[in-house]
Amino acid sequence: MGNTSSNDVVRDISITAGEEETIGMASEPEHKQSIIHPDIPITEGEEVPIGVASEPEHKQAIIHPDISITEGEEVPIGVASEPEHKQAIIHSQQPQGKSSMVLPQYQFVLKDSDMAIDDDRRTEENLYQILRDGVYLNQKKKKFWLDEKGNKNCFMLYARDIAITWGDTSSYWRWIYLKDAPREDLIEVAELVNVCWLEANVRFDTLALSPQTTYRVVLVVMIRANGYGWHVPVNFKLVLPDGSCQEHQEMLDEKPREQWFEILVGEIRTTGEDTMTSGKMEISMYEIKGGNWKSGMVIKGVVIRPKD
Repeated sequence: MGNTSSNDVVRDISITAGEEETIGMASEPEHKQSIIHPDIPITEGEEVPIGVASEPEHKQAIIHPDISITEGEEVPIGVASEPEHKQAIIHSQQPQGKSSMVLPQYQFVLKDSDMAIDDDRRTEENLYQILRDGVYLNQKKKKFWLDEKGNKNCFMLYARDIAITWGDTSSYWRWIYLKDAPREDLIEVAELVNVCWLEANVRFDTLALSPQTTYRVVLVVMIRANGYGWHVPVNFKLVLPDGSCQEHQEMLDEKPREQWFEILVGEIRTTGEDTMTSGKMEISMYEIKGGNWKSGMVIKGVVIRPKD
């Protein structure tokens, strides 16, 4: 490759796959080598176009803060004499005032996001606004957002995330799409055709909630105008991680028809620590006694949000 310039990769420094360069290694021009990355295979002599790539398959190097390279300049890869050295990527220097990643405290949730929002061009405030507007997770089985008052974590567990007895049997339940306010996105809901055994439950890890916060857990449902069988009380239960239980009954025949309404299942106070109050909680709705046939309920999901 000729003489080594300040942008060439130094051959006499051994770096294993995934290892970052040692602190101080880039203080001298001759040490401006790349960082070896395990996910981007590069053969000996291959050139990598400089750019900012969020996905490994783009094979674009990102400019390291200690390497002076103008945009569009190509960097010849030189460390390829050993198999473990045949991969390289150059880390990026973040513009001042920009977020280097999507607010790390939310990474454990956003790893399941349906949209790619890890964009270095976004400001921190812009990222917060995206999270306040809401992000769908796991192919619209869940939704995550931050409340406006205190940036507390909120969740919607849609019907597809709920275990519904006979839910996949078309003679008992059918799945339809309805618009979800406020963005009018289409989400899948479960509409009851006819059952005498009503049972639905979902589990949720409370460690995803904000610490030191009291949350309300509510079920969002609708009863169709032609619905029947709701003169019998329905049970709603919340089992907390410590085994304590909150349970009550509701008469759904008294609820308005053809509109969404909320039923408070229970409340939980988070600590933010790995204690008896941390772990999985279970939300349930059921009416399984007496062989009473029911029809016309539409299940949207469970909302978990801070208490006002």
